Amino acid sequence: MRIRSKLMVVVFFFGFMPLVSLFWFAGRTGLEAHSGFQYAMTMTLIGTILVGLFTPGLVKQWIFGSKLENMQQFCQAVKEGRYDVHLPVGNSTNDQQDENEWQVLMRHMNWMAHCIKVNAADLQQAVDHLRESQQEIRLQRDELEQAQVRQLAVQAQLERKTQDLSEMVGKIRNLLDNAGQGFLTFAGDLKVAGEYSAECVMLFNREIGGEFVPALFYPGDEQQQNFLKALFNKIFKEEDTFLRDNYISLLPEEILLGDTYIKAAYKLIQSPLEPYGRQILLILTDVTEQRCMAEQIEQERNILSMVVHAVTGYHEFSKARQDYGIFCREELSAILASSRTAAERVDMIFRAVHTWKGIFAQLDMQTLAARLHELESQLEKLRNLLENDLAEFELTRLFTRYSPLVLYGWLEDEIRLLTNVLGERFFQEEDKIIIEAGRLKQLEERVLQILPAGQAKRLLSELRRLRYKPFTDLLQRYPEYTLSLAERYNKLLRPVIIQGQPVWLDPDRYYDFAKTLIHVFRNAVAHGLETPEERLAMGKEEWGRISCSIREEDGRLVVAISDDGRGMDELAIKEVAIQKGVARPEQLQGLSREETLRLVLADRFSSAATVDELAGRGVGLSAVLEEVDRLGGQIHIVSEEKKGTTFTFVLPLEPLELPEGFDVTFFAEQLQHQTGRYLSEEYRIQVEAVQELAAECNMIPMQELSSFIDFQGAWPGRVMFSSSAGFARQLAGDFLPDGLVAEEQQMLVESVFSEVCNTIAGNALQLLPGGQVPLSMGTPVTIWAEGASAKYAAAAVRLWQIQTNAGPIALSLISLTKEREDAYGASTGGR
Repeated sequence: MRIRSKLMVVVFFFGFMPLVSLFWFAGRTGLEAHSGFQYAMTMTLIGTILVGLFTPGLVKQWIFGSKLENMQQFCQAVKEGRYDVHLPVGNSTNDQQDENEWQVLMRHMNWMAHCIKVNAADLQQAVDHLRESQQEIRLQRDELEQAQVRQLAVQAQLERKTQDLSEMVGKIRNLLDNAGQGFLTFAGDLKVAGEYSAECVMLFNREIGGEFVPALFYPGDEQQQNFLKALFNKIFKEEDTFLRDNYISLLPEEILLGDTYIKAAYKLIQSPLEPYGRQILLILTDVTEQRCMAEQIEQERNILSMVVHAVTGYHEFSKARQDYGIFCREELSAILASSRTAAERVDMIFRAVHTWKGIFAQLDMQTLAARLHELESQLEKLRNLLENDLAEFELTRLFTRYSPLVLYGWLEDEIRLLTNVLGERFFQEEDKIIIEAGRLKQLEERVLQILPAGQAKRLLSELRRLRYKPFTDLLQRYPEYTLSLAERYNKLLRPVIIQGQPVWLDPDRYYDFAKTLIHVFRNAVAHGLETPEERLAMGKEEWGRISCSIREEDGRLVVAISDDGRGMDELAIKEVAIQKGVARPEQLQGLSREETLRLVLADRFSSAATVDELAGRGVGLSAVLEEVDRLGGQIHIVSEEKKGTTFTFVLPLEPLELPEGFDVTFFAEQLQHQTGRYLSEEYRIQVEAVQELAAECNMIPMQELSSFIDFQGAWPGRVMFSSSAGFARQLAGDFLPDGLVAEEQQMLVESVFSEVCNTIAGNALQLLPGGQVPLSMGTPVTIWAEGASAKYAAAAVRLWQIQTNAGPIALSLISLTKEREDAYGASTGGR
């Protein structure tokens, strides 16, 4: 029973019940008004009050007495750690809803003791753990104190190391600043990092921190900047080391800033700030002084070579000097004043200048040959102009600038150099009586006119012995020249021997013919002979042979010049003839082999890949033919593939036109042919026209997608194919599945274009003469670079535009050399 209920029972029994009993009793007995009754009521009330006074004590004893004692004992036991104690909860009905507050409290206390008992072990373990933790904290505190001491020592040591490092960095920077080289780095944004050497400031004449690297290389040239930007982006993104090296190889090795030549080297390094970042270390070296020194050494070498030729071949040198003077003073003026058309006069002067250029190049008078080459180039422009408009004014204006005095002054400059070395007496010939050949001829004519026939015949014979020479004397410089030329073309050649009986003749009459034979010997080396590798591959001796035989037969001079080279290719001759405008395709149908071979004698027929001081104008063998016709002679050409070619001149002159050996023009023709064949067979794309373009300043314009292929061996060079994105996508059309994102599609188009270019170049290599490929071909490097251009300052560059019914594709051939090729060292050759 609850405590409240018990109290109500007490109040009822000890308060209300007595009063109720009295009133009931009074009513039964009628004592309500009796004084005794009232007295009794008074006593009852007093008794009720007394009961009320004693009731709290009774209630306390009844309700709390034993329970408080039990609870006190319970708490004392729990305090002492005895958790098995239990408070008895009296409940006769066993109904918890009928329990009073006191019973509920005791029941909770029993439950608390039970929980404490159950968790006593955990509590003890927690206490033990806290004690251990406290001990560990003390140990850690001690260790931290020790670590702090060590840290202070390390900090002091680090400060010393930092100071040492700062001193070392200062020393390194001092070394870099005084190393004579510029060092700078840049990352994917292509901007110069903040740290760079002092030499960079000297090279660029300003602070360059944060500047755009392509703009530093090519200020104001947006196309070149776009090309470098595309190339650098490829390098930073490419993970394949081999391909990345190929991309790096396309970067310019030398740049020109104003008058300063700067050599550039590139190294891909890890970024010091980003664990996986990359940077390019750019090393710049000023090589202007070395360039100037090399040019000075080359100039001194040329002068020495010219001196040697003048000393060892004085007669030929003197003859050339004399005849060139006649050409400048008399012949040139006579041609200009003649009644011929302007076109005819230009052609005559053009052939004469071309021949004189070859003569002086043979005598190693390089400066004069170069100036004549410049004049020849001007004549070439005028020649093309006159085909459409016979501009007499242009001809007059040209030779106002290049007057006979100017032309002869070029020779006098060379004579002055020789005089400085050999002295003035070298040209005086004090111990000899020099009679001009012209005066001897006048004397011969006078003898025939005045003296009787018998006497005149005897005297004329003696006079002619003074003037006539064996024809071999007119060719005495060619063996040495041919050997020198073969060395420049990296070909092995046995000494050239001029064989046969001495045929005495008028040197003046045959001199011009003998001069033009320089084209025959040059072509024999440039186009006839194979490289040593080609010859070995064909089962030949690696040393080539060029022979010249002279004989007199039936009163005629017969000169035969032969080589054991690769022979002539009729198809290649026809292709060049069509390309150069010598003949139309329909004119070539039905020609015999001999008629086809004679196409090489036509004016402007040349397979030279570049126009230089040595070849490429297409007038060499035509000049020989002109001399042969003038003398009323004949030219016979016999050629057998892989065995060689023989030019036979009956009476004067024989040009030697050998087949296309390995030269850039022939290689380019094969590339063009293979491009047309591959596109036609694989894609039904037809080539409509092929046009050669001028590479101004050796600049190659690039379309949106370009592929570069490097070659090593007989021709160190680079081939570039370039096309629009639309053309490239057409090539990759069958390989493009649906659903590709733009980046994936671009990568696939790039891959297909690269493979197409690789196949075309490989097929062209297989078609080189000799059955073997004299080149090793590298892996194509293909990049997207819209609106860019590539520049090769020290290379020979040729460009072709191949127009197809699907759009144009550009073909470029770049002859890469350490330095520019001179007149004899051109790798492209010519006719």
